[in-house]
Order: sequence, then structure tokens, then C-alpha cells
Amino acid sequence: MKRSLVILAVILLSLPFAKLFAQNFVKNEYQKALWMTTRMYGGQRSGEAKLVDNDS
Repeated sequence: MKRSLVILAVILLSLPFAKLFAQNFVKNEYQKALWMTTRMYGGQRSGEAKLVDNDS
């Protein structure tokens, strides 16, 4: 119970800072993030996404 309250408090207290960081993004950064998200989602759906191999 306590752990969930701490997590909730951290999330609620960090929300105002998220808006500050989002204001620093420019159009090109949003386009790149959209492209990366779309590519990764498409790769996962097609079964061709490369997973990180931590063993090597």
C-alpha cells in the first residue's frame, strides 16, 4: 500500500515538469519521434523487430 502511494505521489509531483520539458521540443524532434514509434510498432507487428541482446 505504501509503495503505491509513493509511486502515485512521484507521478503527480512530476507532471508540472513534463510540460516544461515538452515545450523545448521542436517540430523536427516530434517528427523523428513519430517516425521511430511508427517504425518500431510496425516491426513488432510484422515480427521483424530486433530485440536488444544483452548476452553479447
